[in-house]
Amino acid sequence: MKISWHERMMMLAEWWALWSTCSKGSVGAVVVDEDFQVLASGFNGAPRGIKHCQDQDEPLVDADGHCLYCIHAEMNCGHQAARTGVSLRGGTLFTLTRPCIRCAMNMVQWGLDSVFYRDLYLGDPFHDRAIWLLRHSGVRVSRLEVTPAMAAHILSLDNLKNQTWKF
Repeated sequence: MKISWHERMMMLAEWWALWSTCSKGSVGAVVVDEDFQVLASGFNGAPRGIKHCQDQDEPLVDADGHCLYCIHAEMNCGHQAARTGVSLRGGTLFTLTRPCIRCAMNMVQWGLDSVFYRDLYLGDPFHDRAIWLLRHSGVRVSRLEVTPAMAAHILSLDNLKNQTWKF
């Protein structure tokens, strides 16, 4: 079964989600150029030098239980690009969940051409506005449906998440 480049990039986002330290959910993201070369990648978790939520004695959470230290995977792509001097202008972002409004605003500012997401995220009432904002700003947005090849890959990664690693 042949796997498309879009599916490969979504699988790569899934791989980055393995690094996530967020207890609410694991999200990964990658930004690529027109040749599918990776420009930046990210996962959701605490800022550099800050203990992750699960490692803190008293995590800082809002009324809904969201960790206030968590940086979204999409935002971490932008931070990585800024740290390394890489422009995301004209890039395509692949992320596991539909972007929130804050991430969408930054995607517009980065100059992305396209955004692909896999799953709906219902935890933010402004997600529909995020999609509107992206489209209204000229960013193409599409949901990438899970194919049988992607599903098999996701299952294999789920098995990796449950492994105990010894180094």
